[in-house]
This record gives sequence, C-alpha cells and structure tokens, in this order.
Amino acid sequence: MLGSIERMKTFHYLLSCGVLILAGCAGVSLGTPRIWQERQVTALHSERLLILQEPLTRNAHERGGMDRYDYHLLTGSYRLESEDSDYLYFEGASKITVVTQKTGQPQDSRDLSGGIFIAKQGSSSQYLGGAFIDWDNGKKLLLVTFDSDFFGAEGRFWHYQN
Repeated sequence: MLGSIERMKTFHYLLSCGVLILAGCAGVSLGTPRIWQERQVTALHSERLLILQEPLTRNAHERGGMDRYDYHLLTGSYRLESEDSDYLYFEGASKITVVTQKTGQPQDSRDLSGGIFIAKQGSSSQYLGGAFIDWDNGKKLLLVTFDSDFFGAEGRFWHYQN
C-alpha cells in the first residue's frame, strides 16, 4: 500500500512539472505573484469615478505557479469610496469574481465586493494599482497588481470621470 502511495505522489509531481513546462513552452503567463495585503482606509464622499469600458481579467499565482487566482472585474463605473496614505479605492457596483485553482483541489469561484486601487500621485507606494476586495472591519485587501499595459490603456480602455 505504501509503495502505491509513493508512486502516486511521484506521478502527481511529474505531471505537475510537465504541465508547468508545457505552459512555459506555450508562452502562457502565470500572472504576477499574489498580493495579500490588508489596508486600513478612511471613507470618502466623492463623485469621482473610474470607468472600465471593457471587462478586465488579471491572474496571480502562489507557490511557484502551483496555485492560480483569476480576478474578473466587469465593465462599468467604480466610485471613489475610500483612501489610505498610498492609494485611492474605487468600489465597483458589480462584484469581483475570484476564481481559485489550488493544486489537487476543486476550483472555487466567489463573487466579492471590491474594486480597483490606484496609487496616489507622489506617494511612495509599492504598487501602481490593482484589484482589492472589502475585508474585515472596513479594511481593504489588496489581491493583484495591474501592469503597465493597464496604465498605458488609460483613455482607451478606462478613464476617470469628474
């Protein structure tokens, strides 16, 4: 019995390595490392909007690419709702879909309240921006960063209003 368990573990390991090698050969992006950063925020009363003109999907990974997280944000208006010392938080009217695929486990999909965070002008923030969800006790939880492609598409793919 123990020998078959060891063979199964070895098979799983080799299969996982093969998938990663094939993904690399195909040029498939694993995304960016996942962020898991809680931020204490202050509520704002603002009419400023960030408008997404097309749906947005970003992905992130953990454990060397073994666990994958996809974040889907819908087209629409994201209202400036809160801030902290580094970021502005634009809350979406629609929920963010978070799809989690961990090795050896069934896929999990959840719709969560959240939106887009953008670094303040002149701040020394760690990230330019990305996606967040609402977290415990009024905090925001940063999940994934947006790359230069997102910020380079301002005016075509998304824009501010007010």
